[in-house]
Amino acid sequence: MCIRDSYVAAACPGSGVATLRGAHAPTVEVVQNVQMVRMGAPASFRLYAETFVTRLAASGKLARLYDVVVDAIHTRPLALRRATRKTPVVPLVFGLRRGVHSEELGDGPVLVASADAEREASQAGVPEDRLVRVPFGAGWSACEPGDDAKLPVAGPGSCRLIAVTSDAARIARALASIGGDASDAATLIIARRRTRREDDAHEGLRTVAWNGEAPALSAWLARSGHRPALAYCGRGFESTAPLFTAMGAPVVCPDTRCGRACVEAGATGMLHRASRIPGLPDPVRAIRDCIAGVLGDSDQTAALRDGVEAARSQRTWEQTTTRMLSVLTNP
Repeated sequence: MCIRDSYVAAACPGSGVATLRGAHAPTVEVVQNVQMVRMGAPASFRLYAETFVTRLAASGKLARLYDVVVDAIHTRPLALRRATRKTPVVPLVFGLRRGVHSEELGDGPVLVASADAEREASQAGVPEDRLVRVPFGAGWSACEPGDDAKLPVAGPGSCRLIAVTSDAARIARALASIGGDASDAATLIIARRRTRREDDAHEGLRTVAWNGEAPALSAWLARSGHRPALAYCGRGFESTAPLFTAMGAPVVCPDTRCGRACVEAGATGMLHRASRIPGLPDPVRAIRDCIAGVLGDSDQTAALRDGVEAARSQRTWEQTTTRMLSVLTNP
């Protein structure tokens, strides 16, 4: 949306505690062309965000500077509608908890980011003709490139499998148990943290440390020359899957809400059984079976690659942005 000459500002959770006045007022920074205000820890974000937007509306700045407020919803909407009567609020639903009713989402269009979000909005009572699907695009970030200087590059085509995970040991065990040709896949592990013990335990697996920032990974993949046959995006990293879809690679992800939003099972990749208890690692056997099923079955690999190619042309960020702007400019 920034590229379409729209002025975009965002309030989002951030580290520390924010206050709304005095020396500890939230600072403004620019991230990928978006003016960003970090509203403290996630636990306090709702209170701060509601107060922040309400005060902007009371001062007249909200109506003067902004055409629309987008409420990105993961559980329930912010209480903004009474305070922002002069500025329309458009819900962008990633998830809704039980008990939310359609009245809380207003009487206008409702943007939904995934099939799960669409189903939950329907269960909340939102009519089908008000739902607008805006899926994750399959492609590179269209904003400023990230700094990839700290990420080393191996030779083109040297990685059959690229895994993005903070648990390299789990991927190593999964690969070791596959056997056959699939276990011989040259593997590059991009981990958020890497320890000396991990290096010793996984000698032979190329491990690259990554700081977790998506622009840096996007820029690195764009210049690396890698053309993997398969990518694995572990828990917490499911949102990196569209980068690999853009490279033409099927993706294996855990069957989480974000995984289902970024990977279409059987079309652009495979979803493996995830741990039922948050915080616990996913089962190695489930990861192994998915990776082996793709790398060891040429027919399935070809079918997934066809699905990936279709997604690259049908699910682009350009199309998602166009659909969003059509709603935001006529809410």
